[in-house]
Amino acid sequence: MNEEAVKRLKKDIYMTKYCRINAYKRTKSWDSFLQCVLFVSNIGVIAGSILSLINKSIEAYSYAILIASIITFALSLFISTKNFYSQSCEFKRTFNELERLEKLANDDNPNYELIRKQYDEVIRFSSNHEQQDLYRLKVEYFGNDIVTGNDILEGKDKKYWDKLYKKELAKDVLIKIGLSLGIYLVFIFFSFIISLIIKPFKRNEKGASK
Repeated sequence: MNEEAVKRLKKDIYMTKYCRINAYKRTKSWDSFLQCVLFVSNIGVIAGSILSLINKSIEAYSYAILIASIITFALSLFISTKNFYSQSCEFKRTFNELERLEKLANDDNPNYELIRKQYDEVIRFSSNHEQQDLYRLKVEYFGNDIVTGNDILEGKDKKYWDKLYKKELAKDVLIKIGLSLGIYLVFIFFSFIISLIIKPFKRNEKGASK
Protein backbone atom coordinates (compact mmCIF):
# COMPACT_ATOMS: atom_id res chain seq x y z
CA MET A 1 0.00 0.00 0.00
CA ASN A 2 1.24 3.49 -0.86
CA GLU A 3 1.73 5.19 2.54
CA GLU A 4 1.91 8.60 0.91
CA ALA A 5 -1.51 8.06 -0.71
CA VAL A 6 -3.00 7.03 2.64
CA LYS A 7 -1.51 10.10 4.30
CA ARG A 8 -2.99 12.36 1.59
CA LEU A 9 -6.38 10.69 2.07
CA LYS A 10 -6.22 11.25 5.84
CA LYS A 11 -5.35 14.89 5.22
CA ASP A 12 -8.24 15.31 2.78
CA ILE A 13 -10.69 13.76 5.24
CA TYR A 14 -9.41 15.88 8.13
CA MET A 15 -9.51 19.16 6.21
CA THR A 16 -12.90 18.50 4.65
CA LYS A 17 -14.39 17.30 7.94
CA TYR A 18 -13.57 20.50 9.80
CA CYS A 19 -14.55 22.70 6.87
CA ARG A 20 -17.95 21.00 6.93
CA ILE A 21 -18.41 21.50 10.68
CA ASN A 22 -17.50 25.16 10.20
CA ALA A 23 -20.11 25.32 7.43
CA TYR A 24 -22.60 23.79 9.87
CA LYS A 25 -21.84 26.50 12.45
CA ARG A 26 -22.14 29.25 9.82
CA THR A 27 -25.47 28.10 8.38
CA LYS A 28 -26.81 27.41 11.89
CA SER A 29 -25.91 30.97 12.86
CA TRP A 30 -27.72 32.35 9.79
CA ASP A 31 -30.79 30.25 10.53
CA SER A 32 -30.87 31.47 14.15
CA PHE A 33 -30.50 35.09 13.03
CA LEU A 34 -33.31 34.88 10.46
CA GLN A 35 -35.60 33.04 12.88
CA CYS A 36 -34.95 35.80 15.43
CA VAL A 37 -35.82 38.51 12.90
CA LEU A 38 -38.96 36.59 11.91
CA PHE A 39 -39.88 36.25 15.60
CA VAL A 40 -39.56 40.02 16.13
CA SER A 41 -41.68 40.65 13.03
CA ASN A 42 -44.36 38.29 14.34
CA ILE A 43 -44.29 40.06 17.71
CA GLY A 44 -44.91 43.30 15.79
CA VAL A 45 -47.98 41.80 14.16
CA ILE A 46 -49.32 40.50 17.49
CA ALA A 47 -48.59 43.76 19.34
CA GLY A 48 -50.24 45.81 16.58
CA SER A 49 -53.30 43.56 16.68
CA ILE A 50 -53.65 43.88 20.46
CA LEU A 51 -53.20 47.66 20.38
CA SER A 52 -55.74 48.03 17.57
CA LEU A 53 -58.27 46.10 19.66
CA ILE A 54 -57.58 48.25 22.72
CA ASN A 55 -57.73 51.57 20.88
CA LYS A 56 -59.60 51.34 17.57
CA SER A 57 -59.40 55.10 17.01
CA ILE A 58 -55.68 54.97 16.20
CA GLU A 59 -55.49 53.70 12.62
CA ALA A 60 -51.69 53.64 12.66
CA TYR A 61 -51.89 50.29 14.42
CA SER A 62 -53.76 48.82 11.45
CA TYR A 63 -51.09 50.13 9.08
CA ALA A 64 -48.38 48.68 11.30
CA ILE A 65 -50.10 45.28 11.26
CA LEU A 66 -50.38 45.35 7.47
CA ILE A 67 -46.72 46.29 6.95
CA ALA A 68 -45.44 43.85 9.57
CA SER A 69 -47.51 41.11 7.93
CA ILE A 70 -45.97 41.89 4.52
CA ILE A 71 -42.45 41.83 6.02
CA THR A 72 -43.19 38.56 7.84
CA PHE A 73 -44.46 36.98 4.62
CA ALA A 74 -41.39 38.16 2.67
CA LEU A 75 -39.06 36.88 5.40
CA SER A 76 -40.81 33.51 5.44
CA LEU A 77 -40.29 33.21 1.67
CA PHE A 78 -36.62 34.21 2.01
CA ILE A 79 -36.00 31.68 4.80
CA SER A 80 -37.73 28.88 2.90
CA THR A 81 -35.69 29.73 -0.23
CA LYS A 82 -32.33 29.80 1.55
CA ASN A 83 -33.25 26.91 3.85
CA PHE A 84 -30.26 27.40 6.15
CA TYR A 85 -31.65 24.88 8.63
CA SER A 86 -31.61 22.04 6.08
CA GLN A 87 -28.15 23.10 4.94
CA SER A 88 -26.84 23.00 8.50
CA CYS A 89 -28.33 19.52 9.04
CA GLU A 90 -26.70 18.29 5.82
CA PHE A 91 -23.29 19.68 6.82
CA LYS A 92 -23.60 18.01 10.23
CA ARG A 93 -24.45 14.65 8.60
CA THR A 94 -21.46 15.02 6.26
CA PHE A 95 -19.20 15.80 9.23
CA ASN A 96 -20.37 12.65 11.02
CA GLU A 97 -19.81 10.54 7.91
CA LEU A 98 -16.30 11.95 7.44
CA GLU A 99 -15.53 11.34 11.10
CA ARG A 100 -16.47 7.68 10.58
CA LEU A 101 -14.18 7.47 7.54
CA GLU A 102 -11.37 9.13 9.48
CA LYS A 103 -11.55 6.39 12.14
CA LEU A 104 -11.38 3.73 9.41
CA ALA A 105 -8.40 5.49 7.81
CA ASN A 106 -6.56 5.57 11.15
CA ASP A 107 -6.77 1.79 11.57
CA ASP A 108 -3.51 -0.17 11.54
CA ASN A 109 -4.35 -1.71 8.18
CA PRO A 110 -6.88 0.59 6.42
CA ASN A 111 -8.64 -0.45 3.20
CA TYR A 112 -7.45 2.51 1.12
CA GLU A 113 -9.52 1.80 -2.02
CA LEU A 114 -12.78 1.38 -0.07
CA ILE A 115 -12.24 4.47 2.09
CA ARG A 116 -11.22 6.55 -0.93
CA LYS A 117 -14.34 5.45 -2.81
CA GLN A 118 -16.61 6.25 0.15
CA TYR A 119 -14.91 9.62 0.66
CA ASP A 120 -15.41 10.56 -3.00
CA GLU A 121 -19.08 9.58 -2.77
CA VAL A 122 -19.61 11.69 0.36
CA ILE A 123 -18.07 14.71 -1.36
CA ARG A 124 -20.00 14.12 -4.59
CA PHE A 125 -23.40 13.96 -2.90
CA SER A 126 -22.98 16.75 -0.35
CA SER A 127 -22.97 20.55 -0.54
CA ASN A 128 -19.61 22.26 -0.59
CA HIS A 129 -18.39 24.61 2.11
CA GLU A 130 -17.44 28.25 1.50
CA GLN A 131 -14.10 30.05 1.67
CA GLN A 132 -14.98 31.41 5.11
CA ASP A 133 -15.20 27.85 6.45
CA LEU A 134 -11.76 27.00 5.08
CA TYR A 135 -10.23 30.16 6.55
CA ARG A 136 -11.76 29.36 9.92
CA LEU A 137 -10.15 25.92 9.80
CA LYS A 138 -6.75 27.46 9.21
CA VAL A 139 -7.21 29.88 12.13
CA GLU A 140 -8.78 27.59 14.75
CA TYR A 141 -7.41 24.06 14.15
CA PHE A 142 -3.87 22.92 14.75
CA GLY A 143 -3.78 19.50 13.15
CA ASN A 144 -2.93 16.10 14.59
CA ASP A 145 -0.28 13.40 14.21
CA ILE A 146 -1.07 13.05 10.49
CA VAL A 147 -2.10 16.55 9.47
CA THR A 148 0.38 19.06 10.85
CA GLY A 149 -0.23 22.73 11.52
CA ASN A 150 2.05 23.50 8.57
CA ASP A 151 -0.18 21.37 6.30
CA ILE A 152 -3.16 23.43 7.36
CA LEU A 153 -1.44 26.80 7.03
CA GLU A 154 0.12 25.82 3.66
CA GLY A 155 3.39 27.48 4.57
CA LYS A 156 1.78 30.87 5.29
CA ASP A 157 1.65 32.74 8.58
CA LYS A 158 -1.47 32.25 10.69
CA LYS A 159 -2.05 36.02 10.69
CA TYR A 160 -2.50 35.84 6.92
CA TRP A 161 -5.41 33.39 7.24
CA ASP A 162 -6.77 35.22 10.27
CA LYS A 163 -7.00 38.41 8.21
CA LEU A 164 -8.88 36.62 5.42
CA TYR A 165 -11.22 34.93 7.90
CA LYS A 166 -12.05 38.19 9.68
CA LYS A 167 -12.71 39.82 6.31
CA GLU A 168 -15.25 37.10 5.41
CA LEU A 169 -16.74 37.28 8.91
CA ALA A 170 -17.12 41.05 8.59
CA LYS A 171 -19.06 40.55 5.34
CA ASP A 172 -21.52 38.28 7.14
CA VAL A 173 -21.97 40.79 9.96
CA LEU A 174 -22.50 43.66 7.51
CA ILE A 175 -25.07 41.64 5.57
CA LYS A 176 -26.97 40.88 8.79
CA ILE A 177 -26.87 44.53 9.87
CA GLY A 178 -27.90 45.62 6.36
CA LEU A 179 -30.78 43.15 6.36
CA SER A 180 -32.00 44.37 9.76
CA LEU A 181 -31.76 48.03 8.72
CA GLY A 182 -33.35 47.20 5.38
CA ILE A 183 -36.39 45.70 7.09
CA TYR A 184 -36.69 48.79 9.31
CA LEU A 185 -36.41 51.14 6.31
CA VAL A 186 -39.00 49.09 4.37
CA PHE A 187 -41.33 49.44 7.35
CA ILE A 188 -40.84 53.24 7.38
CA PHE A 189 -41.18 53.49 3.59
CA PHE A 190 -44.42 51.52 3.41
CA SER A 191 -45.81 53.49 6.36
CA PHE A 192 -45.12 56.71 4.48
CA ILE A 193 -46.62 55.41 1.20
CA ILE A 194 -49.77 54.13 2.91
CA SER A 195 -50.21 57.43 4.75
CA LEU A 196 -50.01 59.28 1.41
CA ILE A 197 -52.60 56.95 -0.12
CA ILE A 198 -54.98 57.22 2.83
CA LYS A 199 -54.87 61.03 3.26
CA PRO A 200 -56.95 61.95 0.14
CA PHE A 201 -59.68 59.52 1.21
CA LYS A 202 -59.71 61.04 4.68
CA ARG A 203 -60.11 64.54 3.24
CA ASN A 204 -63.00 63.36 1.03
CA GLU A 205 -64.71 61.76 4.02
CA LYS A 206 -64.42 64.97 6.04
CA GLY A 207 -65.71 67.03 3.09
CA ALA A 208 -68.68 64.70 2.61
CA SER A 209 -69.58 64.80 6.31
CA LYS A 210 -69.75 68.62 6.23
